[in-house]
Amino acid sequence: MVNKKKMFLLLVVLGIMSSSLLVSTVSAQEIVTPLALVQENNKAVNGANEMFPLELGNGEVLNFYTQEDKDMYLSSNNPKLRSGIRTREKELSSTVYKNRFIGYNSLTPHWSYASSYTISRNRSISFTASYSYDGVTSSITTQITNGVAVNLPADARKSSRLAARADVTVAKIQMEFYYGTTVTNRINVLRTKSVRNITNYVAYR
Repeated sequence: MVNKKKMFLLLVVLGIMSSSLLVSTVSAQEIVTPLALVQENNKAVNGANEMFPLELGNGEVLNFYTQEDKDMYLSSNNPKLRSGIRTREKELSSTVYKNRFIGYNSLTPHWSYASSYTISRNRSISFTASYSYDGVTSSITTQITNGVAVNLPADARKSSRLAARADVTVAKIQMEFYYGTTVTNRINVLRTKSVRNITNYVAYR
């Protein structure tokens, strides 16, 4: 009889503990907002909440959410593999960043105290910067060549570098992988579509 009472009490205690754990779990879920859930999902997708960029050579950049997505795209577009898998795209959303900082001029890798800067004619200049879109950090890379020499005065009392602003169009696209008429996979990708109205200027710190 004593053993039965002990067993009954043990079951009661376990039941109370299970109920407490259940209540605690529900409470924890209730305080998570939909926005927080979206942010956590983004972090789960790419770890550090950053993208995996691929420069296309035409001034555009594809930013993948995972390294696996990037590898899958590279494999499907590698003519040596002859996998027969093709890709097609559908634009889901897009935005234009007006007068956005796109990076420091590659001709001035360091800060200095200069009275002026000259960009020679036909000199190619590259820019690399990052931006936030769709809850993640993506990269942008562009290159320009000035048709004429550009001279920009600077305040020699301040530390400065050359930088640039531009209008940047970014789109979120759905990329389908298909073999014949069969869709084998779908992923979302951010594409830097265009970089226009680039303006060189002197940046100070």
